[in-house]
Amino acid sequence: MPSPWRCRTRSLLIALALLSPELWGADDWVLAASRFSSDGLPAAYESYAESLPLMVSQSLEGGFMRFTAQEETLARERATRNDKLLSLVKDRASLISQRDKILFDPLPSLTRSRRRAAAEKKIREKEKEIRSFQESSGIRQKAVASGGSPQRVALWEGGSKLYDGGAKPLSALRQAGISGLITGTIEDTSGYLVVTMKIETGIEGIAPSEYVAAAPWEELGRLVDNLTAAVKTTLSHVEAVTLQLEIFPEGAEVFVDGKTIPSGTRTWVVPAGTHRIDADAAGHVSSFMEANFEAGHPYRVAINLEPETRVAAGFSASVPGSLVYLDSLYVGESPVTLSLPLGTSLGSVTDGGVTTWFYVQGGPGPFEVKSNRIKTEKRIEGQRSVLYWSLGALYISLPVSMLAYGTLQDKLRAYDAGKLPDRQTTYDDINRWGIASNAASAASVILGVNYVIQLVRYLLAAEQALPQEAGLATD
Repeated sequence: MPSPWRCRTRSLLIALALLSPELWGADDWVLAASRFSSDGLPAAYESYAESLPLMVSQSLEGGFMRFTAQEETLARERATRNDKLLSLVKDRASLISQRDKILFDPLPSLTRSRRRAAAEKKIREKEKEIRSFQESSGIRQKAVASGGSPQRVALWEGGSKLYDGGAKPLSALRQAGISGLITGTIEDTSGYLVVTMKIETGIEGIAPSEYVAAAPWEELGRLVDNLTAAVKTTLSHVEAVTLQLEIFPEGAEVFVDGKTIPSGTRTWVVPAGTHRIDADAAGHVSSFMEANFEAGHPYRVAINLEPETRVAAGFSASVPGSLVYLDSLYVGESPVTLSLPLGTSLGSVTDGGVTTWFYVQGGPGPFEVKSNRIKTEKRIEGQRSVLYWSLGALYISLPVSMLAYGTLQDKLRAYDAGKLPDRQTTYDDINRWGIASNAASAASVILGVNYVIQLVRYLLAAEQALPQEAGLATD
């Protein structure tokens, strides 16, 4: 039996291996440049679209340090982990496919059985590798969540080549070994070279750094120096601040500048400056703090969420025995006593598969809600069908009504002009068309009124999907 010392040593070595840069990626923050956009640029200056980004890239030289924000570190870690997991899952699928093909091989039964057994062993080993990777990913995630860090800026391909493709998503840049990509546009404005340059990370939600510089065309060197200085200032002079988070209660959701941080995180690293920290937990009043954090020392951020003040209130639905839910939690059967926070709460009552949504303002009550009798989806769908048929009937009746009325008017004008014989059959024919016109017009009016009624009923049915306010009980 291995000694406890050996077991501890082995665990320590595994943990160190999982956290080593060689396994999870280099520590350098690799910066590349791409060809600048040059729409509308004079032909004589077209070559600047490639030479300018190369000049900026080579002027940066690399070697200086850049603070990498924690959300960027986490995003890169997630992308790396997801790609690795996807690769392992694809390998397992390939092994399963190879195993299944053995059944169709023209081999002796014993040979097929042995090959299938070997294939099954490889599949089990691959599944074990997947489980091990997922477990190790959790260790790595906790390590990465400890904060952002400074990284040495290195130039892609030594700054001697341009990356072909412009701004790319994180996955494409990472496959090329690129952390940040310089993109930009060149414009000629009345003899001045105007450059708008960005550094893209390809990470959704992280805005690119943007730089603008202008100079006469003959002073290209000065413009490159200005851009280089601006980039170095942004990348290397951002100092890190460590926030030591003390949030009560445990398990509360914490947001730094609107972005959720991993549950259980005790420290969070941000650039120096003003930041907002929000905390939210079920059964507690949300709170936040906003402050300017200066570089040079860590800050203790303590947020103690106060429990919500609640009042007991009676509640009943029009159908006794209905299941009552408040804020998505089951509280009992109607009638029931609710524990309501001060403010608005959303709830529902369900009876026989029919759900009624309601909202209630915190107070002593008692409150009551009139339950829906028909499922909202069924009522809306049924009323929509009736509405469509009513509209279709109205559309069909209108041409008939117009045709009958038009024919009647034609016959009357023809009779007045003496084009029809003055006899009883003519009178009867005109009277029949008059009756038909009146009947068709009346039908169109009735169908029009019916359509309006069905439209109102449809709107009322749709309104059933909206939460109703729980009113005070009348008795």
